[in-house]
Amino acid sequence: MLYKLNVHNIFKTMLGVKVANPEQVFSSTASVGSLSMILHGGVWVCSIPLIVAAIIKSVKLNKRNHQDFSDFHMEKGIIVKVIDTHTRINKTKAYKISLNIPYYQGEEYEVTKEFLVPAHILHTIAIGNEVNLKINPKKREDVYIQSEYGIL
Repeated sequence: MLYKLNVHNIFKTMLGVKVANPEQVFSSTASVGSLSMILHGGVWVCSIPLIVAAIIKSVKLNKRNHQDFSDFHMEKGIIVKVIDTHTRINKTKAYKISLNIPYYQGEEYEVTKEFLVPAHILHTIAIGNEVNLKINPKKREDVYIQSEYGIL
């Protein structure tokens, strides 16, 4: 049906591509290859930003794999809020978790950060649970949750 309507020529004229006879946009000499190239190009143009965003988010959430935790301080914190971000990276769900740190360097504060939480650790992440934290002494918003399975 698209071939009969010569939709590819309509797309070409909308995009500013020269058509053999602009008055006969609905001609019978249309090629399906032209329409296919335009549609596939449009799909790639729309999907490239999504792919780049997924790569950036994956790098951002996985940066803890390359971090040295020997300088970090151990503290206790309480989970205040858990929000599912509906994001999965390598089949691992990302959650936005708010942590209340009752006492660190003389004051109480709250940090909200995204964490990748595997399904087998999910039972330890609940509102009101007390968790062990690794806190960067140079940047106190840089917080990681330490569980019996590893560091989130």
